[in-house]
Amino acid sequence: MQNGAQTDEKRFFRNFCSLYNHAGLVVCADAGANRLYDLLLSNYSDLTYDVALAKFLPNNIHGDLDSISDKVKHANQALGVEITQDGDQYSTDFQKAVRLIQKAKPKIANILVTRQFECRIDQGIGLLHELYREQCIRQSDIKYWLISETSVSVILEPGTTRLATNSQLVSSLAMLAFLPIYGPASITTHGLEWDVTEWKTEMGWQCQLEQSYRSGCCRDHDRSAGIVHS
Repeated sequence: MQNGAQTDEKRFFRNFCSLYNHAGLVVCADAGANRLYDLLLSNYSDLTYDVALAKFLPNNIHGDLDSISDKVKHANQALGVEITQDGDQYSTDFQKAVRLIQKAKPKIANILVTRQFECRIDQGIGLLHELYREQCIRQSDIKYWLISETSVSVILEPGTTRLATNSQLVSSLAMLAFLPIYGPASITTHGLEWDVTEWKTEMGWQCQLEQSYRSGCCRDHDRSAGIVHS
């Protein structure tokens, strides 16, 4: 979990609860522990802080620890949460958290990254940069999923990808997009409202935005560069 703004909090909390219950390891990247603390106390305002925190304890809080508040640090320590420091100044807290996860779970296949976004375009682009570096450059056998209060995003690497969703999302006309932010790409899709064939896409030229599913799955292939699907 990363630090972020408190927008659309109820929806974000529901998403977080679902992710937490399916996670094999939960790590807060430094100030992400502050955000988790605030999120739980806000949604369990009738409980004392220790009872609220105990409902969704992280396994570890990790980073350079320059942003976690003393209050949050002491509260988690009292409940037995492991708090570890990495003073490497040439890596971000996100990178440090990823290294911790890979060490604890060497065979991990998916890492779910959850945070809330404010109107900070630099933070959003910075996180997409981190995901690309970790998935496409450093550890290509791990898939990273970025989950916010309103969307799920994943990097699709060159090749063919089959995306399946449930009928409820299809019937509600869930919107999707393909963003070629890592370089020019050519895409072919099947299963969307407006399918394309060998469609060249590039930032600053043309992008496939505000698409919708026609069926419960979509196939996308022939990409020449990694592309963000959201």
